[in-house]
Formats: sequence, structure tokens, C-alpha cells
Amino acid sequence: MQKDKKIQKRIKKVLKNNTVRIIMYCILLLFGTEMICFVSGSELAINMGKREDSGLKEVVEACGSRFETRISEYMGMVNIVAKSIPDSQNFGNERNQDTIKELGQVAYIQDVYLVDLNYHGIGYQGETKDFGDNELLKKIFQSGEEFQESKIRQNSDNVIYMGAPIRDGNNKVTGAVLVSVKASLFANEMGYGLAVGEGHCFLTDKNGNVLEYYAGKADKLEQIDNVIQYLEPAKFSYGNDFLALKNDIQTKRTDFTLCSLNDKELYVCYAPVKDLDSYVFIIYDKSYAHYNYENIYKTLYQIMKLIALAFFVFCIVIVVNDMLVTLIMRNRNRELEEKAELDGLTTLYNKM
Repeated sequence: MQKDKKIQKRIKKVLKNNTVRIIMYCILLLFGTEMICFVSGSELAINMGKREDSGLKEVVEACGSRFETRISEYMGMVNIVAKSIPDSQNFGNERNQDTIKELGQVAYIQDVYLVDLNYHGIGYQGETKDFGDNELLKKIFQSGEEFQESKIRQNSDNVIYMGAPIRDGNNKVTGAVLVSVKASLFANEMGYGLAVGEGHCFLTDKNGNVLEYYAGKADKLEQIDNVIQYLEPAKFSYGNDFLALKNDIQTKRTDFTLCSLNDKELYVCYAPVKDLDSYVFIIYDKSYAHYNYENIYKTLYQIMKLIALAFFVFCIVIVVNDMLVTLIMRNRNRELEEKAELDGLTTLYNKM
């Protein structure tokens, strides 16, 4: 009993003598872990925000590449048909009609025509049409190469025209296969472009006229016929101003910018569809991005706080354990010293 009381007194004495030091250690640990938590969480959130911004460029470039791939797929079919026309002198015969009829049944293809050098065309359903004012065909006949271009239609589906030359046995151009593909072909690829979140994706021609628009989960913007004109009154916060943006479109560059328009802060990212001489625009509200970044930061901060708390508890356990071990060792040493000083038989102090 006396030994237990002695131990308790000594523990109280040690704690009393080291109270200030223990409190200071706890305050320093708490302050240090909170600072680490705040700095690390903020830095991670900022870095993730930067990756999100730079990721927009990658997304819009990938979207443009997917458009180019789809164009190449359809252009490949047009070339196959052009090379397989059995009679390049008589486009109206049954064999030629059967050849282009298969192409006309492919999804998203609106019309298929065989056009002679006089710009007289015959469709896969037997209909005839004059193409004397078609600039795409003029390019094909003059160069002997394949071409594609976008076309804005009033009160109708916008289309992509694709054409390839037809040659005879002497490799001489005798006509062309002209195909119109609905611009809605690119709707799925535009949905992929909005993998970054809610926003608006536009496919435009080189002048900014909208060929196809996809809003995803976002509320649709007001009627926009031309994206460049829509952005003209915007006030740009950083990155490209409007003149630089127009220059980027002309030089087929990819870029990312922030602007203020109609009381909204908008992120705008754009990339060329080089094969089509067109552009992909992705526009979404800055508040959506900030909401995402804030959630990212809060989540990281909570995780860091839990880690800090666990570290703090671990440090307290280590300090208390060290103090208890030190106290026990001191008591043990004292007991051994007392035994060494006492006579084993009489339990009286020896002469020494």
C-alpha cells in the first residue's frame, strides 16, 4: 500500500513538473498538423483545378480528333464506291445505281449522287439534280482529289458534303461521287466532349456558324447561330481576347480562355477539326467549375483533418507511454537501490 501511494505521489509530481511542457507539445502538434493539413489540402485542390483546366484542352482536342476519325470513316466509304463504279461513262445504268444505293442506306447519309463533268447528278433513288454551282465538285474536278466541307442549311438539317473523283481505266477523272452526311452524326462525339461536366459543345464551320449543338445536362443557351458572334461582346478575364480568338480560329490553334458574358463567367475552349475545316467549342459556366473545385478541396481537407487527428492522438500516446515507462524505470531502480542498502535478514540499513 505504501509503495502504491509512493508511486502515485511520484506520478503526480512528474505530471505537475511537466504539465507546461506537455501542453506546449500538444499545442505545437495541433498547430503544426493543422497547418500541414491546410497547405497540403489547398495545394492539392489548386493542382487538381489546374489539371482540370489543362484537361479541357485535352478533351476538346480529343473531341476534334474523334470528329476527324468519323469523317475519315465516311470518306473511306465514299472512296470505295468511287473506285468500284463499274461504268464511268454511263452513271445512270442499273449497276451504278445498285452500287450507290448501298451507300445511301448507311446511317446519317442523306443523299448520294453520281455527278458527271457537266455537273449533272443522278441520285441513288433515281432523282436528278444540277450541281453547276457546287464549289466542292469544282475542286474535285480541277484537282482530281477528294474533299469535304460543311454546309449550313436554312430550315433543314445541316450537312457535311464529301466527294471523291471517279476515274476511268486511263486514270482520267470522269465524274465524282457526292455524299451529304447529316451533322447530327457527331452528336455522340459531342457528348464525349462534355465528359468534363455540364456545359455546351458546338461544332461550327470556319466562320463560327453552328453545325451541331449539344447541351448535355446543362440548361440550353439562347438560340445561337454563330459562336464567334455570340462571344464578340464578351469581356475576357485572361488568355485570349476576342481578336486573338478569331486569329486562333483562322490559324487552327487550340486554346482555353475565361470571359464574362450576360452576367456569367464562362470557360471557353476550342480546337480545330482540320479535315473538315471546322471547329469544336466547349463552353461551360465558371460557377460549375468552382463548385467542383470547392468540393474537391473540402473532401481533401476532411481527409487531411482525419489524418492530422490520428497523428495527434498517436503523438499523445507516444509521449504518455514514454513518460510512464520512464516513471516505472525510476521506481524500479529505486526499489533495487533500497534492497541493496537494507540487510536481508533484519531489513535494517547496513553499515554502508
